[in-house]
Amino acid sequence: MRTEGQTDVWQAALALMRFTHGYLKYLPNSTHVHTHMRDVIVQRSGVCQDYAHFLIGLCRSVKFPRVYVSGYLATEIASATHAWAEVFIPGLGWRRARPDAQLPDRRDLCEDRPRTRLRRRGRP
Repeated sequence: MRTEGQTDVWQAALALMRFTHGYLKYLPNSTHVHTHMRDVIVQRSGVCQDYAHFLIGLCRSVKFPRVYVSGYLATEIASATHAWAEVFIPGLGWRRARPDAQLPDRRDLCEDRPRTRLRRRGRP
């Protein structure tokens, strides 16, 4: 993970997301809401909430404003709860950070489309 020397918060946030995406393996049912982050780090796998918490920890270490967000994800195939992080980018505001995104070209690492929030924790 390379954030040293980064003067652009957005580029540094992207680096943290790419690191998270590469470090953890998305493994359904591998964790639950009470799984401790140390266990996620040791097993290097988890689900969306683990990716969000891991990224939030990285953002906290470099003093980026960040929040944990959970909501309801409805698709044509299934519906479920989902969790992600958001990072505050000066001049742009809050941007969704989804290091759990499974798209090959990683376009979804920071999608920015309208959504409904159920819970948002953190501070700018």
